[in-house]
Amino acid sequence: MPSSSPGNIERVIQFLQDLRPRRVLEVGIGHGKYGVLVREYLELPYERYTKSEWQLELIGIEVFAKYRNPLWDYAYNQVLVEDVRNVDLERLGRFDCCLLLDVVEHFDHDEGRFLLERLLNLCKCVIVSTPLKFEEQGAQFDNEHERHWSLWRRKDYRPYYFTYRKCGNCSVVVLSRNPLNPVLGQDSSGYLKLRQYLLKRLPGPAIKSICLVKSIGRGILSALPGATKKTAL
Repeated sequence: MPSSSPGNIERVIQFLQDLRPRRVLEVGIGHGKYGVLVREYLELPYERYTKSEWQLELIGIEVFAKYRNPLWDYAYNQVLVEDVRNVDLERLGRFDCCLLLDVVEHFDHDEGRFLLERLLNLCKCVIVSTPLKFEEQGAQFDNEHERHWSLWRRKDYRPYYFTYRKCGNCSVVVLSRNPLNPVLGQDSSGYLKLRQYLLKRLPGPAIKSICLVKSIGRGILSALPGATKKTAL
C-alpha cells in the first residue's frame, strides 16, 4: 500500500534521530509521509522550518506514478518515478542512510537480498521495516507491485551488522556492513562472530584471497541486469 503500519513510526524516527543523516535515500515512498516526518524531526528541532533553510538532502524512488501527490514536491529534493531495478544507483552518490520501509516483503528473498546488497554498496546503513507475519496481499490501487512475496525474520539479516526491534505487528532493523554506532545497539550475529574468529587466526594471504573472492562476487551481483528480477518498488 502507499501507506504502512503506524506501529513502526516511532522506532524509525528514533533511529533516524540517533543517526542524524545528512543525505537520505527512500525506496518506495508511497504516499510520502516519511518525507514529511524526516523534515519534522530532523530539520525543525534545529529551527530550520522553511525549505530554504533545510540542510538534509532527501531523494525518493517510487515505481507507481499514480501515488504522486503534493507531499512529494514539498518534502523531497527529488523523486525518481522508476523501478528501482532499473535505477543507476551509483549516479546518485553516497548516502548516510536508506529507508526501505514496508518494501522488502514485495520481493522474494533472492530479489530482496540483491536489493539490500545494492543499497549497502552506497549507503552507510539501511533501515528496514516489514511485517512480523506473512500477510497475503494482491494488487491494490491497480498496482501490481503491491503484491506480497516474502516474510523476513531476524535470521535473514545475519550477514550484516544489525539491530532488530519489534514494533507492534512489524519489525524495524538497521543494517550495515560495518559495526553500528553504539547508541543504536547491535544484535549478535553468528556469521560475524565466525568472521572475526577467522580474521584473527587465518594467515594474511588466505584473508586476501577471501576478500578478493567476495569483491569479485559483489561485482558480478552489481553487474547483473535488473531486468532479470520479477518485481520491485
